[in-house]
Amino acid sequence: ELAAIAEGIHSYGAAVGFKGWSAIGARPRAYADLVEAAAGRYGLDPNLLFAVMRVESVYQEHIVSYAGAIVLAQIMPRTGTLIAHELGREDFQTSDLLDPETNLEFAAWYLRSLIDRWDGHVALAIASYNGGPHNVRRWLRDYGGDLTLDAFLEHIPFEQTHRYVRRVLGHYRAYRAQVGLSMIALDDSLPGPSVDPIDRKSVV
Repeated sequence: ELAAIAEGIHSYGAAVGFKGWSAIGARPRAYADLVEAAAGRYGLDPNLLFAVMRVESVYQEHIVSYAGAIVLAQIMPRTGTLIAHELGREDFQTSDLLDPETNLEFAAWYLRSLIDRWDGHVALAIASYNGGPHNVRRWLRDYGGDLTLDAFLEHIPFEQTHRYVRRVLGHYRAYRAQVGLSMIALDDSLPGPSVDPIDRKSVV
């Protein structure tokens, strides 16, 4: 069976493709060793990284988006370059993002940095991963005020980012449920639109 062969060579995206939408709905823990290692390295919940990968690429390890975002975690070349600099990887080349281990490590580092940037607000980190932290800061300035988190998310003007946050949170909940964990509590209050070093570098 082609799906079994693909799984045997760790081509999870191809395996899911051969099995069809039923396999995708089951939310396989693709690249589990790499996800767990990268998440552990940066103190990130691996279930969040699984959820981001699910929405970004549906585990497809060879796709590049029309905008140039690369494979599993759909990292933009400029973002990858800036992350590499923060990690001290001065020999980094954009093609390194094609490597699943590098791609997932950079995604884990970036998600961790965004969660820290937003004082633990996972939903804002997810919005920043898709829409850019500079845009989230602007939206907080323009729409934040006295809004709750849920109301703020409804006011996100980028339709893609609006849908993205809801989808990632839904998969995050499901991935945690797979391992017997309840969903994390999301802080309903909003932080102020301050600027941090990552934002100044315009990582998007």
